[in-house]
Amino acid sequence: MNLEAVYFISQVIAAVALVGSLVFVGIQIRQVSFRQKRETQQTREATTVEGLNKLTDPEVGDLWYKLVVNPDALSEAEISRAYFAVGSMMVVTRARFHDYKNGLLSEEHWLPLKGNVCYMLTSPGFRAIFTVSRQTAIADPEFDAEFAEVLEQPPTNAHKKVVMQIKQLIDEVGAGRTANAEDQD
Repeated sequence: MNLEAVYFISQVIAAVALVGSLVFVGIQIRQVSFRQKRETQQTREATTVEGLNKLTDPEVGDLWYKLVVNPDALSEAEISRAYFAVGSMMVVTRARFHDYKNGLLSEEHWLPLKGNVCYMLTSPGFRAIFTVSRQTAIADPEFDAEFAEVLEQPPTNAHKKVVMQIKQLIDEVGAGRTANAEDQD
């Protein structure tokens, strides 16, 4: 084997090593990207669960219930608290909307969140505070357009109907359990 052959072999080995290291770096970048997306998604989910858990606090839950079911019963102090609660909810929702638009949040995760906001917008109280909070926020026509269709419809207070349906189902299930317990005796 002459010197030229050794040189050629060393060049081939160097090229293979270079390609191998590029593949390795590509795999590492992909893994880091996946890990960051997963951690971001977990943080989003934790934030959502934390927000929902706050609704179980009697004071917050009662405020939210009044806002969506009976906004006329809200005191001025409660309206003020509701304004900030809805405003912060919209900040989070807008951030998630832009994550969705930028490909950081899947449609599978965005649509239920959008659906919940649309559902809440059927309530006159929530809608009024949402509208005022959007007027005082930084303009975001793309975000506003996402909810324009539901805002064009008159409020229906669908939440109140759902609460009544749930109460009726609870009564029916309770009656069914009572009837079954009596049958077993």
